[in-house]
Amino acid sequence: MVFGRKVKTSEWGFLRKLINLYGAEPVYWALLKSSAIDSSGNPLLYVRGVCVNTLQQQVMDATIASFSDLTTETRKLLEVTRSYQSPNWRAILNVGNQASAS
Repeated sequence: MVFGRKVKTSEWGFLRKLINLYGAEPVYWALLKSSAIDSSGNPLLYVRGVCVNTLQQQVMDATIASFSDLTTETRKLLEVTRSYQSPNWRAILNVGNQASAS
């Protein structure tokens, strides 16, 4: 219905392969995004391209999101490192008092 013609038997097999690879929902949205193309050839090749681009965009978005989380964590870690002050171990261990007691 999307392409205004009946789908060939070989195209149904290709469509099933796309659904197995990318899942039903991405293929559904790719079909809808492909509705305006010329369907005289093999429109499912275009649908496959839309699926690939959608998947690449999702991976890129996830990578950018994880990178921004990483940089936020890195900034927090750097701030903690910069504000670190070494404890006064002599006072904590009472080193000065033990030396005078001996």
